[in-house]
Amino acid sequence: MAKKNLIYLLIILLLVIGCTVVSVKLYLVQKKANWYEKVLSSFYPPLATSLNYLSGRVVEKGADFIVVETTMRVKQFPAPDGSDLVKQRLKVKITDQTQIYHELTSNELAAKGYVLYGPMAEPISLEDYRTNLTLADINVDKDVFVLATDNIRGKTEIIASEIKVY
Repeated sequence: MAKKNLIYLLIILLLVIGCTVVSVKLYLVQKKANWYEKVLSSFYPPLATSLNYLSGRVVEKGADFIVVETTMRVKQFPAPDGSDLVKQRLKVKITDQTQIYHELTSNELAAKGYVLYGPMAEPISLEDYRTNLTLADINVDKDVFVLATDNIRGKTEIIASEIKVY
């Protein structure tokens, strides 16, 4: 009987020691993970709760809209499998108030005779380096930057206030 009780006591003691070792290892792993998160958070700030712009490529065009394919970050930290980034298609509605334009590059401005650098540089007005466009000027496979009227996070359809065509 005493031998049987001793075996039970040893089994219980081994289980307690095993559970303690596992708990300590889990605690150390969690502590290390928290340290990595703290270090990485200075390089990867938290995701913004509100987002009102996107850039991407036009994949479809309609009478009063375009569909833009963009890549959005959905997790704070990069994932090895790329699951932190998601390709998404957003329908961008264009209203009468939407400004559509193309900004000239520094090379295009220099070709027009503007001096951009040095002591002879001159200020350039918005009208001089921005060319107004219409929806008809936007083609499929064009890269665009869209500024929306509202928060776009979690939406599939947005209203644009500005569209910059590259």
